[in-house]
Amino acid sequence: MIYGKISGLDKQVSRIVFGCMNGKMNVGKNCDEALDEALAQGINTFDTARIYGSSERMLGNWLQRQDREKVVVLTKCAHPSFFKSFRVTPECIVTDFYRSLDELKTDYADILLLHKDNPRTDIPAVMETLHSLCEKKLVKAVGVSNWDYARIDAANAYATQHSLTPLTVSSPHFGLAVQNGAPWKGCISVTADSEEQQRYRQSGMPLFAFSSLARGLMGGKYRHDDKRLISSLDAPAKRGFLTDDNLKRLERAEILADKLGCTVAQISLAWMFTRGMNVFAVLSQSSPERVRQNAASVNVQLTPAQSDWLNLERETCD
Repeated sequence: MIYGKISGLDKQVSRIVFGCMNGKMNVGKNCDEALDEALAQGINTFDTARIYGSSERMLGNWLQRQDREKVVVLTKCAHPSFFKSFRVTPECIVTDFYRSLDELKTDYADILLLHKDNPRTDIPAVMETLHSLCEKKLVKAVGVSNWDYARIDAANAYATQHSLTPLTVSSPHFGLAVQNGAPWKGCISVTADSEEQQRYRQSGMPLFAFSSLARGLMGGKYRHDDKRLISSLDAPAKRGFLTDDNLKRLERAEILADKLGCTVAQISLAWMFTRGMNVFAVLSQSSPERVRQNAASVNVQLTPAQSDWLNLERETCD
């Protein structure tokens, strides 16, 4: 495994992150075998959220028999609910966070992210709230999910002016498949946005990429010409990623996987680490074998030509 650093943490953070929004943990089923395998493979970072059903509770149960100081726990708060569309407020942040600590059965989170943005967000009040949690040593690092970089800049400008804890983590979508439409309302993608990508390259801000494998499209379960794609992919995957260009990217990943003797998912993940950003790939997984395969993706090396070819930027990969 390879690791990166997050400002505020004294732990290394694995480049492959175990995503706890999976079919087992969301509904309260035991996923300990896969979680154990993640640690065995050097994956020490686990991504969950208040809105992910029973995910936090299942991760918390597993955490009880781990050395907490060797595990990085990331959770997210203030997502809109069925009853309240605007929840990026100090009250909702604090309420969600303390519920998360209870479910996770831990007295702190390594990383806390605001799950969604909203134009009505009172940035000063939110930054003061996040700073307070850090001051109480309940959180080590704070950040956002689905915020564009201009909003991050605005929040961090306020933090600097008032000597507050800055945002040091961002979690948009990023992956080989370009997001065509929002899989869920309010999803931000930087895959096709060169200007946003350049901001991440320049700043080096850690980018925790969700839907790295396009909700299964780029995971190798289906070939690019598989007739089952329409019926088998879920609605967010079809809405967000099922396009002719992405099927062409998948076809090229299949060709390169055969050539290099690895899996399509490993090619897709290896590609992410060639684009010059400080990327951590978040992967929802519940099979120990898939955990092993995904972990091995950090050992796959792609040339610049292969990377550009996969992304349809050139016609050959030689």
